[in-house]
Amino acid sequence: MAIFSSSKTADDGTSKRKTSSKNADNTGSRSMFGRNRTANGNAKADDKAGGSSRSFSLRKADTLGTARSKVKGAEKAEKEAEKHLQIARKSTKEARDHVTRLEHEVDTDMRNATRKRKEAHSLRSDAKGLGRV
Repeated sequence: MAIFSSSKTADDGTSKRKTSSKNADNTGSRSMFGRNRTANGNAKADDKAGGSSRSFSLRKADTLGTARSKVKGAEKAEKEAEKHLQIARKSTKEARDHVTRLEHEVDTDMRNATRKRKEAHSLRSDAKGLGRV
């Protein structure tokens, strides 16, 4: 006995099966694997795999056109990504060059400050004797 059907006994003693209205009419049923079929087991006419060879070739051309447009879109995105990558590399190089210039400037300022400190120390030593009698 099927799980989703019920069985009733008729007045004459025979059993009658009650099925869902979906399966009872011949417009089609849905199998366990999700394929729409007609009552005789053939695929419906509007099924994607069915139809005339002309409609198949149109769908094939449409699919090829879609694939071409996707490839062109991917190429365009790749070129744009390469452009952005070059811009990022240039920006990184400029930032590193800037840091190098700052380090050089700091080194120069440090040398100048050291020299100035030594000169100030020397002047202080020279000025120690001033004002003494």
